[in-house]
Amino acid sequence: MKTTLPKIDQTRNQLPSLMSGLETSLFQTTMPIRWSDVDADGRVNNVQFLRFVEEARMQWASSLKLEKTAPGLAPVVAALDCTFHTAMRYPSMVHAEIFCTRLGRTSLTLRCELSTQCQISGQEIAAATSNFVWVWTDLSTGSSVPLPHVLREYCEA
Repeated sequence: MKTTLPKIDQTRNQLPSLMSGLETSLFQTTMPIRWSDVDADGRVNNVQFLRFVEEARMQWASSLKLEKTAPGLAPVVAALDCTFHTAMRYPSMVHAEIFCTRLGRTSLTLRCELSTQCQISGQEIAAATSNFVWVWTDLSTGSSVPLPHVLREYCEA
């Protein structure tokens, strides 16, 4: 079954959360758009969008101190997608917000919403939505393992 994404609300110039009311934001961060993020067309390169998602994901993981609470375990990105809503340009900031959309035994699905400030109107606008699946693995065996307790508890709160 094909899922249709909601259209950008032109009156607010924002993309509504895909699962409004069902999820709570787990983490938010703001990062600068650097000149080196921009391609020859003057827009942030599509690959860089995923680097912003990666940076937000790793900042969140670091804030949970998973390397101390779950030593020897690490997440592997098993699936990743990105839907682009609008171009981002330099100079500006990109805001990233992470939500948990599915919590399994050994994996979880997270959504990262990227937004930026429109240089014309000054309003915050949706730039991209990325979904990714993290599978937790034992570093010594490479086998999947149950999610670390601190991660599960944080996502369930």
